Amino acid sequence: MRVSVEIDDRLPELTPEAELVVYRVAQEAVTNAVRHSGSQRVGLQLRREAAGVVLRVADDGRGLAGMTAGAGIGGMRRRAEAVGATLAVAPLDGRGAEVRLELPEGELR
Repeated sequence: MRVSVEIDDRLPELTPEAELVVYRVAQEAVTNAVRHSGSQRVGLQLRREAAGVVLRVADDGRGLAGMTAGAGIGGMRRRAEAVGATLAVAPLDGRGAEVRLELPEGELR
């Protein structure tokens, strides 16, 4: 599996709690892609956007059809909620899936 990583050089500092959430969500999303997607590629992006910081992990695997949310996705959601972030897990057009974590400005230092 090929993994690409893009990290914005304009990232603001995050609170320690938010940093841990970004790390754990990225870890779980990549682990899920490796275990369940059958993908050839996974892309991880961490960037600053107008509303805050966004983590995006996307793969080119079989998508979400027929999948049920397990403990990993539930854990990512709980972590996101604990710092006021939002988490979305969605199919991509064509093939694959995306995990998107949006941290609001309030979690930035």
